[in-house]
Amino acid sequence: MITTSSNHLVMALALEWGNSLYEVILLFYSSQGKLDMGRSILAVDDLTVNNIGTFARILDFSRSKNSSNTTFEFTESWVENCLEVKDNCKLGYYDEIAVGLIKTAFINDTTVYIEALSVLPEYLEHGVFEKLVDFAITHAKSNNFQKVSVQTNNSQFESRLIEKGFIKASPDSVENLEARPAETVLTIDI
Repeated sequence: MITTSSNHLVMALALEWGNSLYEVILLFYSSQGKLDMGRSILAVDDLTVNNIGTFARILDFSRSKNSSNTTFEFTESWVENCLEVKDNCKLGYYDEIAVGLIKTAFINDTTVYIEALSVLPEYLEHGVFEKLVDFAITHAKSNNFQKVSVQTNNSQFESRLIEKGFIKASPDSVENLEARPAETVLTIDI
């Protein structure tokens, strides 16, 4: 239990170090041995019949809040198909709460394509986006693909992807890509 003197210490550290109070509390508890820092607060996990509804709700909500890579309308059968290609569909978690999703597809012999990438707006700054993109890159590497591509009309997502090493590309440069004219194509060689 944090005592009043501990509260003052935590507040003083937060002000002096310029860290958020949350980060300082995590640091304080971990230094006291009261917090298990062995697990990451971020995770990517499988899609199951028990969480497919969550997947669909995150996709719909994040698209309505411009927190998705695309405004493209996905059908109910597209969402249900995610259960059949489980290795390509994942949920992103922040502190064990599903807040993001990714669906990838193998569109040719060299390219993994990110069909859908969504993160709830409140969690966009918490590393979930990056964790999901890292999953796509790792998934592509483990299946011997040479690049990952995505289309987006979301400028914030575009900037984040460029920070991760993606570059703008011509739709023609990605074989079998069904280009959407209002969206920018980004790709990364791995």
